[in-house]
Amino acid sequence: MCFQLRLENDSKLVLDPQWLVPIMMAPEEPAEVAPPEEAVPVPASPLRPGQMDYAIPDAMVQGQSTTCIIRLGDKDVKDMQISGTSVHASIQVCDEMSVKLVDLDEGNFKIRSLSSEQQALVKGEYTEWKINVTPLATGSFPLLLQVSCHFDGKTKDVAVLEKSIQVTADPSQMPRTRKIAFIAAGSKTGLLLGKESNEIWEELRLAPFRDDFSYVKYFEVTNIQFDRALEYEKPTIVHFSGHGSMEGIFLADEQGNPKLASSQDMAGLFQVLQTDEAWKIECVVLNACLSRDLAQELAVCVPTVIGTNTKIGDDKAILFSECFYRELGKRRTYQQAFDSGRIRVGVEEGEGLDEGRNCCCVW
Repeated sequence: MCFQLRLENDSKLVLDPQWLVPIMMAPEEPAEVAPPEEAVPVPASPLRPGQMDYAIPDAMVQGQSTTCIIRLGDKDVKDMQISGTSVHASIQVCDEMSVKLVDLDEGNFKIRSLSSEQQALVKGEYTEWKINVTPLATGSFPLLLQVSCHFDGKTKDVAVLEKSIQVTADPSQMPRTRKIAFIAAGSKTGLLLGKESNEIWEELRLAPFRDDFSYVKYFEVTNIQFDRALEYEKPTIVHFSGHGSMEGIFLADEQGNPKLASSQDMAGLFQVLQTDEAWKIECVVLNACLSRDLAQELAVCVPTVIGTNTKIGDDKAILFSECFYRELGKRRTYQQAFDSGRIRVGVEEGEGLDEGRNCCCVW
């Protein structure tokens, strides 16, 4: 076999196959594959879920020192609440925290920390900061709460809250604090007493005038514990939640079982307590079934008493309490708060029983 190639001048070139040399294509070298990059471990964040509770009043007196308290802890720490009006919030925390109050406008407050500004958080416990604040002028001024985490040589603000403080020169113009004592018995019988207490506290915490109130609670009280709680706490408002009857209310015996406290005994106790000139109970709420008769007896010595005419379920009892304390948190009168509560639970008209200068409201 021969191969012919035609040249430009039409001459031909004959090639003998024996002189043809096969040309082999060099195989392509495989592309270099970069070795897989080693995964770089992501360092664990030094921040973790935590909580804060702080008590900084809305109002202060010029020239008088007020101690503000701030508590920080991990999310599972118990007993964080400072008082019935302190504010609770979820924040991030780490092993080293700092807390300080800052006078934004400068010159309105003298601020002195009673604790180290930077402290270590102890697992399972809360860490507390106390800071004295003395207003230097009257008016409304901003105060900044700054909470920071410290780690790896860095500082990270995890909470910066601005609060407006109303400063007055006259202590008599300060809002009067009313203490609410929530006293309950009957959890063993299935009453949702803890839920009612939590709802009341939440209404007060969110109220525009929450600093007007402090809040304490007692559960499964006996007759003796009831007396002691009132003597020790000296509340302005007594809120009883539990079972009731036309003969009185049911407290607990030593085993936690219901035990009747007669209307006569309760009336006698309150009459004795009201002889204390340094402390007066202004209002008693009997959030229990059929408490009308006891309410009437207490109204002889207590300015405002609230009771019920019929049997009531947990849902209505809790709803009434929510509305009643929500209105008190707006600085409404006891009568206005009562009317709001009874309307909310669907009672068209409450019964007002005039006991001289006192008021007995029944729904």
